[in-house]
Amino acid sequence: LGDVYKRQRLIGYFSSEGYMHKSNKRTRYSKISFSFNINEKEYIEDVTSIIREKFGLEAKKDISEKNRTCTVYVYSKELVETFGKIGTGTDAHTKKVPQIIMSSPWYIIKEFMLGMFRGDGHISDKIDLHLCNKNLIDDIFVLGLRIGIPFEKTLGKDSFSLRLTSTVRKEMFLDAVPFSDGEISAGGKTFDFYQRIPSVPFNITRENMKTGHWNRCQIGKRVTEDRLELNDELYSKFLKSDLHLFEVKKIEEAKSRYVYDLVNV
Repeated sequence: LGDVYKRQRLIGYFSSEGYMHKSNKRTRYSKISFSFNINEKEYIEDVTSIIREKFGLEAKKDISEKNRTCTVYVYSKELVETFGKIGTGTDAHTKKVPQIIMSSPWYIIKEFMLGMFRGDGHISDKIDLHLCNKNLIDDIFVLGLRIGIPFEKTLGKDSFSLRLTSTVRKEMFLDAVPFSDGEISAGGKTFDFYQRIPSVPFNITRENMKTGHWNRCQIGKRVTEDRLELNDELYSKFLKSDLHLFEVKKIEEAKSRYVYDLVNV
């Protein structure tokens, strides 16, 4: 069963942090990638070793100190075709839980969930999973029922989430899927979202940020609305819309094209 466990865990990693593309006229190579936080060394090594042991391939790593990310990737037509045949999907919007896992025994499902939650799971006073893919959220919800742990499901316009708030259910889930030791740590997958928002120099309060993890873009609007104290109906409608303003700090010409850097806005 060791081989089965590792393969299903790898599929879980892919469902959370992976993407792939097949060779075509534009890109004449097949590639599968997994993107992690640079501090998630245990998960990075786990993915690398599974690919080496089970598929005989040596994965490469692309580390970005600026973005604090490490991308594990491998060029392999065979591996991409294997994932394609079992029905994993290819990117954040098309991924789904393969039918082979949906119909697997509980111990296989738990291994898949371990990879899934190591990638996208978060824990503070609750356990959360936030995705932009409704089908994948629905699949994970069903898997939760399969292992006897029902999630609370929230469906938004562009983001979907599963949550466990009950202490009993949290303990049951961590016992079955130990993706975290339960400690609050800003460096990994366990953190309080509100603690990650810089409050200086804007004096952003916790009240400003009560908009939900998946709707963090509204934080700037709340602060702007409070600062400007605008009563005009047009401004009010704008602030509540899906439009967003960024201050352009500098414009530089690069190879006859303009590049807008929104990293530090």
